[in-house]
Amino acid sequence: MMRRVFVGGLWRRRLAASVTLAVIVTGTMAVEAQELRDRDRTLSASRQIADDLRRARIHYGPFYLLSSIQLADIGYDQDYFMPVADTRSGFRFGLSAPQRLYFTPNRKTFLSAAFTPQWSRFGGLSARNQTGYLGRADAQFLLNHLYLDLYATKSDALHADVGELSSLVTRKNTEVGATGELKYSSRTSMTYSAVTRSQKFPLSANKVQPDFPVELLDRNEHSYRTALVHKTFPLTSLLLAAEYAGYAFPNATFKDSHRRYGGAGFLYESGRTTSRFEAGYAQLNFERSDQRDFKGGVGNLNINHRISERWILNGSASRDLAFSIFKNNNYYVENRATLNTQYSLTRRLALTAGWTGAEDTYDVPTAGSKLGTVARRRDRMSFPSIGWIYTSPNHFTGGFDVGYFERSSNFPIAETDGIRLVLHLSLSL
Repeated sequence: MMRRVFVGGLWRRRLAASVTLAVIVTGTMAVEAQELRDRDRTLSASRQIADDLRRARIHYGPFYLLSSIQLADIGYDQDYFMPVADTRSGFRFGLSAPQRLYFTPNRKTFLSAAFTPQWSRFGGLSARNQTGYLGRADAQFLLNHLYLDLYATKSDALHADVGELSSLVTRKNTEVGATGELKYSSRTSMTYSAVTRSQKFPLSANKVQPDFPVELLDRNEHSYRTALVHKTFPLTSLLLAAEYAGYAFPNATFKDSHRRYGGAGFLYESGRTTSRFEAGYAQLNFERSDQRDFKGGVGNLNINHRISERWILNGSASRDLAFSIFKNNNYYVENRATLNTQYSLTRRLALTAGWTGAEDTYDVPTAGSKLGTVARRRDRMSFPSIGWIYTSPNHFTGGFDVGYFERSSNFPIAETDGIRLVLHLSLSL
């Protein structure tokens, strides 16, 4: 009996010592990881600029030129890809040639000018062509604790609106703004932006527009955002964000409004996983008292995870507002979700699979539903797809995705479903 008690007590003491040692080692590793992270005083923008300069195809003194040619389905370069309802037949694609020239007079100043000419072809038997452009100029200053980007951009281009319109639209944008980051310490920083923007949907014979009163969406806006980021844990940073925006609609003054937002979230970075989450409370208040305001939650989530050396998984989800031209509804709530995976068969060839889903909901009930009653409109879209992508050693990337697109609604709109083929090619010169 005495031997059993002694052995049991010895086992418990060894277990306690092992647990204590594990806690000490874990704590030491966490402190070391935190110290390593605390020493990272690099502004995030500096890594992006350095990457651009490394990818430059032509380098002469302080000048760096990035040049490429891209052929892709119209709308493929958006945050997520989904076909639109008015491209059920025929082939549609866009050809663009992004060019960006850097001038770096010293290690703290980076001046750049970018111009992207675009050519789009779409339609079936009566195919149409349309040209467009995107231009941008930046003056970036990278100081010890401050990053500042003063920029101006102008565009006149065709793109795919996958929300309420679900159509190809021509949009002109003029934007001037400032964005940057203030690094208070190795653990605390603040990002900021101030933007003024003019958006128009030109109505002319040589411009493609859907059969909707898109001119109601012409607007002038100014927006401001700031976010405080603190590296609270070794791999996780917490953030607090606030936004304000004002909107003026010259062709629909009843939509004049302003928006306020406050939220919080986190950023997580490890060797295999990167994620960002932010959610908060938003208010969209219209100047006219007879218009319905919005008050509610919005947010977004992005996750990138490397499952293995060959397998990568990406996902995202978001909830936000967009302005509407639907009767009696000045806005709609757009919910988006994507899931994509890529498996590398070889160093050059990879298989891809993905799914994109969307739902747009309207707050004001309106007559004209399919049941002949007053109801709140709800549109749903989905696009699962599979494909492949090939990257050659001579700066060429190409592939395609094939999937099934479906759009439905409880109102009589342009519903459609069918197989879609998505082409994407890129060549760096």
